[in-house]
Amino acid sequence: MALNLHGFYNGIERVLELIAVDLDGATLGGDVWHTELLRQVELEVPSLRPAVISSETRRRLDECRRFRHRLRNIYAANLNASQLEGLVSQLMSTWEILKAEFVAFADYLDSLSDVV
Repeated sequence: MALNLHGFYNGIERVLELIAVDLDGATLGGDVWHTELLRQVELEVPSLRPAVISSETRRRLDECRRFRHRLRNIYAANLNASQLEGLVSQLMSTWEILKAEFVAFADYLDSLSDVV
């Protein structure tokens, strides 16, 4: 379960990273770029794009990010099973919310092609 959660978050982070770099022109790096990425896509960038994710989604994804960090940096035997269960139990609802936000963002990007 822990590795599936790890993979889920990695995939989501990659999509958000592409938006931040390719659309926003961000340069990601440093010790806290993973956290800053979530904050960046939560914010609207006036005259460029709306917020990609909501504050609630950012909060949920940040929990997944923190878990992934722990998974990468400690032995699996030291993972908190109840925390893992909580994240896994929220996974489908988090995905449904995120999927709706991605669709709304894709619709925004599609609307830009109507202008050009």
